[in-house]
Amino acid sequence: MIFLGDYVDRGPQSRQVIEHIIAFSCEGLSDVVTLKGNHEEMMLKFLVGDSVGSEWIKLGGAATLRSYGVQPPHPEAPQAEFEAARKLFVQAVSPEHVAFLEGLQLWVERGDYVFVHAGVKPDVPIADQHERDLLWIRGEFGRCERPSSKVVVYGHTPSSKPKLERWKIGLDTGAYMSGRLTALRLEDARQEIIQSD
Repeated sequence: MIFLGDYVDRGPQSRQVIEHIIAFSCEGLSDVVTLKGNHEEMMLKFLVGDSVGSEWIKLGGAATLRSYGVQPPHPEAPQAEFEAARKLFVQAVSPEHVAFLEGLQLWVERGDYVFVHAGVKPDVPIADQHERDLLWIRGEFGRCERPSSKVVVYGHTPSSKPKLERWKIGLDTGAYMSGRLTALRLEDARQEIIQSD
């Protein structure tokens, strides 16, 4: 089972989502791979004091702070308010959650597929991809008909329905807005979309 990232910021229960994935991984019922998304990147940067506070708040970080019991500052608040919130957040996030975030992978290959959060820079081998592209890319990847020698399975860019193309499979159906979570089951040559409403 491969999770494509963005576990935080997209709803009021970010802390609980991380706890659920950790617990699920510990059950040992399935091989679980957790990939890093751009929202986990921002959360980690905020935890270590990088100046992403205002941007993170605007992109959903307020919900994550609240889920850990920390009142988020206004996006235009002075830096001192962000630093005060950050200190409370560092105390609220358990070492287990920090270890989970720091252990997230950027990509994984399985058979004819490569799994990433956002996509890949076209015509660049997966091992040579920049982290920023794997977490944030959209346009250049979206326009490219065959960005990789393998089928790229990705999230990050929401659409009303899954995008099943020959060389790209987009699974982000904006669950935080639509209530529709989408998964893909791969078995031999079979590709089966699974959705919860």
